[in-house]
Amino acid sequence: MDGWTDRRRWLVAIIGSLAALPAAVLVITGMVYIFAEEGALARALDATLFDPAGFFSRIVLHPAVILGGLAAAVALNLLPLLRMHLERRAGTVSATVGLRLRPIHLAIAIAGLGMLTVILAYAFTENFEVVPREPARTAALPAASVVGVGWTAVRHAGGG
Repeated sequence: MDGWTDRRRWLVAIIGSLAALPAAVLVITGMVYIFAEEGALARALDATLFDPAGFFSRIVLHPAVILGGLAAAVALNLLPLLRMHLERRAGTVSATVGLRLRPIHLAIAIAGLGMLTVILAYAFTENFEVVPREPARTAALPAASVVGVGWTAVRHAGGG
């Protein structure tokens, strides 16, 4: 038996959903903005939600609010799902982790992790670029061996 009443579980689910709401708005409006391609919808988003001087852009879309809200949503909704039991015996400690199947909490936690994945993948692909390197030239060096992509290591051909 756990200490989670129905009322507490619903309260945690609602608070977790509200905490994840800014991230959901960011992901959804970002996708709409990408697919709008300079249309009237993109201009409307620029004038309202993405206005740098506006409340929504300065407060709600702040990275601390987005990432903190996702962390809070996932953590709050994993609490009613996970049960951990530690047991000490002579010289050993054994731990048991159980997962309760509570669909609403599981859905909110998975959605939070999914939005975090989308945001981090977007940030990574937007800020990093693949730069091709010049291929390794090993044909003129008989003792050379390719160690990694794009660079070579040369070993001494003699025996020492």
